Amino acid sequence: MFVLFSTLWLAFTLLRSSSGQAHLPAISCCSDAAEFEACKHHCNELDTEGDLSLRYQKLRELPKHCPGHLVYFWRCLNDSNPEISPYIGTSPSNYARTCCLLPSSLECRRACREGKLDDPKSNCSKLEESAMFRCVERYQASRRCCRSTTLKCIKACQVVFSSDQPPSLKAKNDVKKTCARYGQHVISCVANVTAGVKSCSVPESDSRRKVLKCCKRLQNDDLKCKRTCRQDLQSQKSGTAMISNLVKACGEPFAQNNEKRNGFWTCLIENSEKNPAPVCPTGTPQPPSPVLGIDSAKLQCCSKAKDSGCWRLCIQMYKSSWGRTQNWREFDVKCGYNPREVSMMNCLADVTEPCQLGCSGLSFCTNFNNRHTELFRSCKRASDKNAKSYMLEWTKGYIQIPNTDIKIPIMDIKKCLPETWKAIACILQIKPCSIKSHRSTICRPDCVEILQRCRNSSSDMGGLSAEDVCDALSPPDKHAPCISLKEYLVPSKYEDVTDEVTHPCNPNPCEEKQVCDINRRCFSAILDRCQSYTCVPGCPLGDESSFLVRVGEFARVPDPSGRAGCYKICHCDGTSKLSKCKSLDCIRRKPCYIPGKPMAINDGELFMDDCNLCTCFSGEVTCTKRQCPASVLSPEYNASRPKRNQTPGNESIDTDLIITLPCGCDNVYQPLCGGDGKTYPNPCVARCMGLRSSDYTYGNCASIDPCESNPCAADEKCIVERKTCLSVLDHCSQFYCVSEGKYCSDLQLDPVCDTDNRQHPNLCSLQFNGKSLAYKGFCKDECKPSSPAVCGVNGETYSSTCAADSARVLIDYRGRCRAVGVGDGDEPRCKNVKCPKVNPPDCTGIIPPGACCPHCVAEVRILYSLKQLMKNREGFSIYETVTLEQLFLLLRRHISTTECDLFGYHSLEGDIVVLVMAVTGKPTILQVETCNREAQRLEAFVNTGTPAFTSDIVLSALKGARSRVPLLSRKSQQPVSNVRKSKASVVNNSLIVSLLPIIMLPVIRRTGRS
Repeated sequence: MFVLFSTLWLAFTLLRSSSGQAHLPAISCCSDAAEFEACKHHCNELDTEGDLSLRYQKLRELPKHCPGHLVYFWRCLNDSNPEISPYIGTSPSNYARTCCLLPSSLECRRACREGKLDDPKSNCSKLEESAMFRCVERYQASRRCCRSTTLKCIKACQVVFSSDQPPSLKAKNDVKKTCARYGQHVISCVANVTAGVKSCSVPESDSRRKVLKCCKRLQNDDLKCKRTCRQDLQSQKSGTAMISNLVKACGEPFAQNNEKRNGFWTCLIENSEKNPAPVCPTGTPQPPSPVLGIDSAKLQCCSKAKDSGCWRLCIQMYKSSWGRTQNWREFDVKCGYNPREVSMMNCLADVTEPCQLGCSGLSFCTNFNNRHTELFRSCKRASDKNAKSYMLEWTKGYIQIPNTDIKIPIMDIKKCLPETWKAIACILQIKPCSIKSHRSTICRPDCVEILQRCRNSSSDMGGLSAEDVCDALSPPDKHAPCISLKEYLVPSKYEDVTDEVTHPCNPNPCEEKQVCDINRRCFSAILDRCQSYTCVPGCPLGDESSFLVRVGEFARVPDPSGRAGCYKICHCDGTSKLSKCKSLDCIRRKPCYIPGKPMAINDGELFMDDCNLCTCFSGEVTCTKRQCPASVLSPEYNASRPKRNQTPGNESIDTDLIITLPCGCDNVYQPLCGGDGKTYPNPCVARCMGLRSSDYTYGNCASIDPCESNPCAADEKCIVERKTCLSVLDHCSQFYCVSEGKYCSDLQLDPVCDTDNRQHPNLCSLQFNGKSLAYKGFCKDECKPSSPAVCGVNGETYSSTCAADSARVLIDYRGRCRAVGVGDGDEPRCKNVKCPKVNPPDCTGIIPPGACCPHCVAEVRILYSLKQLMKNREGFSIYETVTLEQLFLLLRRHISTTECDLFGYHSLEGDIVVLVMAVTGKPTILQVETCNREAQRLEAFVNTGTPAFTSDIVLSALKGARSRVPLLSRKSQQPVSNVRKSKASVVNNSLIVSLLPIIMLPVIRRTGRS
């Protein structure tokens, strides 16, 4: 709303002291609100108010126009108005406290400061104190929407929620403009929250037209002043802001050296008057109604049910609150302890208590402490306490089998194997997970032994023997990994305290409805006072789900009908609710038929076809494309490999490596660049991978400049950004366009280093300054221009170790890569390659596919479904395609240890190669073993179809994985968990059993009945 220019002129003169200096405190405070015109205007009005009572009233009204996150602004005001100090917060959770200035009631202001507005005794009427409640609502909307994007986008978003008046059309358009590239979730959130609210507009009056005529009083050569006059008077800026801008552009009014503009200033003062106040609708619209079931994360697990009755009950349980209440008991009896439903129950547990590395801090289950390389679901003090209660209950002389009439009579557990019973009680509560399957079930031999030795033979078990009871409780898969009691009868071999491995996000340090991510930039840049994690807001996957989808991302949600393969894609736009859901065509489960094989392959099955790893998904067979020789141990094969020491039990590593090109292609190097952004060694390999002749051009992708043909508009700059599409059928654009000199500063901070070792805030800024990219990330001294080139394990040459690291590729050896194949001569590619020493020396490394040298890394080879990728993309049309870089970013989130990091590449054999390695420079045995477990976790996530993967539009396309880990030669330092894995793979008669399958029940019951 405009004020009288004459009043502003008076205010302008009053602000001047006799010495000609401004009133510094007032100007300082108001300038801290420069981005918020309404706040700055009311701040100036406050400062010019001479009446103390009116001044205090205006001070208390400021929260209507000045958001609480302007901490410096409010602190500045507090210096001269100490009475507002209790209302100034310094953390995001306290910013809303400034809203507590608004209530007229002292009791209500106190209740607001103490966060007790919902208390009936607070005397805060929503009708009488509507201004305060609207202020709090704006603050909450601002926190939900204005997060996780660029600084300019955040500021534009905050302006929308900064005032008690609905936002102007210009404010909304600013959000769309500044958030277009990295803030789509902000745009969606602002649109949803302000839906139905018309923007304030000021109708133009005769006085406005008169004031605009004043600009004509300026001379034609006075361009700056004249342009500012027209632009500001046509805008909706406050009068104070316009006067400030005009003084900057036109000089001091009526100054002796500026007499040519006196007519202009006189015209402004004579013709200014108040314009009509804008009429704006009041009230804040409510967010859209929910579109999901009560827990869509658990709803995904229902498809794993073996029995149709359990499938039906599971759907009803997690579709609505009513269904959960009505069916809980029946679900418990029929499915909760049914050995056939282990996969479904394991999936349900994955939602609320996923398997995580490490356990410590237990006072009863002390043998479970310091297990840094083992997985547990519930390493908590509460679980420790419950295990102790179990032991107390068992001293009564029997164990009740859940949901049956069977009671197992036992001897006095204080005398009969007390440590074994303690291990059982702790396993049931702490829930260690097997590496491959993430199941928490006790091995059958342990079950039989404990019952045979400690069963009270004087009482009957219903005519059942110990073997019968264990058989009844065992799942049908008799060769699956299991949990051995013997391991937990002794303490961990590791020291009590170690800082060799850290888990910043376990336990989760973030607030409710926030996801924790490890801040790996702290580790890579060694920044002082850098927080080891970041908290990202998210949307629950259902009204009562603890599973979160990050703001700005899409989620794959099962259809409430429960039909297998039926999903919809939803977007998390920052309102804490998933929205904009789009249903996808259902994908039916179908077996796969392979020529020459008599039996059909089941949907979802992982199998070997000769030397190739394959998976079946909805009738689609996906395999690696290795050329399988008659014998990979032939003399010719061994002659081409680098010599390395073999250790017993590690012979299978080399037999799994094929160095010939896929599909029987000749070993010649004629590189060409596919439309998917990947370099292929020759046309034969490209055709083998599914490319047509029109899909590639000759030459290495790195040597082709995508901006050479000027693909952008005349007023735009072409920015090179190399990517690799996950699908060979997609065209992967290697550039994007930005307006000349305009938007680089608006892009998010993503440091890059140029070839002169100078750092730039982002790729756009680097190329606008005419520099060439050396690598992404902070500039490092060890990668200055004089540093030597290196060869990555993917066969690509990089200018430095930093360039390879920024591409998430491990270094194979120093120097430029030798061409894939034998080239012009007959010398094998890897012959005479000088391999670096394996680090640490106690590690016998593995050779990644296509590489020449062994490395102490854990490898996961992953197959993905093009059919699934295509179906998922139908629901998020704003995404161009799915890139390899995007996939690695998502997989990297699931590496929970700071000292381990993820690298990878797209192999020539058609699969994704993921490598997990310790990045500490001099890794310890413990760190190597931890990284091995991290890789095996990824393998289990893919193969078990955990909701963390199946709910993601990219990770859900991963259908099969196979891992292998390096061996540690010092057996004395080999962790117990590695011995357990070896035993589980050798002892085929170790049947999987759940002695007391209440392992899963407390998790599901506690979360399901909350």
